[in-house]
Amino acid sequence: MIRRLSHHLRRLLPALVTLGAAIGAQAQTSESPPITSQAYLYVEPYQTRFEFMVDLRTALRWLEVGDYNVAQLPIEKANSLTTKAATLAQTWYEAKVDGNTATLAPPTAHIVRGKPGQTLPLDPAAPIIVADCMLGLIWEVPTGPQPQQIHSTFRWSDSHLQSIPITLFFGKTVDHGEIFSAAPSILWQNEGRLPPPEPLSKVPEIHLPAPLALPLGVIAWVLGGLIFYIAIRIKDYRLPGGALPYLGVWALGALLFLPLLVVRIDDPFAKQPEPVTTDEQAQEIVEKLIHNVYRAFDQRTESDVYDRLKLSADGELLRQLYLDTIQSLNLDDKESARVRIEKFSASVDGVEPGTLPHEFIATTNWGAIGSVGHWGHTHPRTVTCTARVQVTPVDGQWKITHIEVLEQRRL
Repeated sequence: MIRRLSHHLRRLLPALVTLGAAIGAQAQTSESPPITSQAYLYVEPYQTRFEFMVDLRTALRWLEVGDYNVAQLPIEKANSLTTKAATLAQTWYEAKVDGNTATLAPPTAHIVRGKPGQTLPLDPAAPIIVADCMLGLIWEVPTGPQPQQIHSTFRWSDSHLQSIPITLFFGKTVDHGEIFSAAPSILWQNEGRLPPPEPLSKVPEIHLPAPLALPLGVIAWVLGGLIFYIAIRIKDYRLPGGALPYLGVWALGALLFLPLLVVRIDDPFAKQPEPVTTDEQAQEIVEKLIHNVYRAFDQRTESDVYDRLKLSADGELLRQLYLDTIQSLNLDDKESARVRIEKFSASVDGVEPGTLPHEFIATTNWGAIGSVGHWGHTHPRTVTCTARVQVTPVDGQWKITHIEVLEQRRL
């Protein structure tokens, strides 16, 4: 009897092992895979950013880019992942600003090393370890200087992910919330908690004397008429109808020529403003102009930035100033996070006259300190620069017309 029972058990044992493995596999597939996710909402004057992070293994599974169980991700697969993510994620996020649906540009996608709030730059030459990295998506929401409400909706389709924690940053305030798959929205309200943007510094004015307007068109017409009249008088020629019609045409022509060929010249008898010769005089002007250059980049659209830059700079310098400054303030060439300057100071260590009237060149040292929130933590940025700054009166206002950078550092 015992032998027969042992024989039957030996025959059933493989089947029991197979059945146990199948049950274990079924239980494993029914369990929720581990998912690390986090969302951030950064509210600033003129722009709000919505950032979403998910562990790289889940991102590979969502986007179906190769085997999501790999330990390392080849660079070509990483590029395919970010490209596909930026395309497919366009419909994941929606925003309403003060009740109006915002028009959003496609998001940018990035692979970052670390965890939410503890990210590090990804070395392009280093291998991409899937377990150590996350996929990040950034949406930019254009706003006014003081948005009152921002309604954010973020949708996803993974049934294993029931909710996503979200952290909201605005001014010096940090709030925490959660968005759920069944209710994927969150409402931010200003209620006076978002500090207004800092106004531009008031630059000292230069009071130039009004130029003299010489109406060359009228002068030429009057002289031509006089010469013609004298010539016919010398030849004793009589005008048909008398001189009255001639005088009428002459006066009408002078009136028509009045706005034409007007040349403006400096008044040689007017009192000119004192030249800028001391470091103190130059610093009062240059410090405010450079500070306003940084303030221009509080704006987010290129056209708005240029409109502000034109108040402080002129000529061919505008384009170069835009490119150099935005490079120094952007956290990364591929990312949209831009440093907001919080402290600025400048000093002038020498002044010399320029080539144009009232123009001067000031050797200036300045420092700008700012920060930007990104992926859940704050990135500080310090810019120091030494340059020869050329300042010229343009249409009655001081403007920077040339900068020769002697030394620049970004920390």
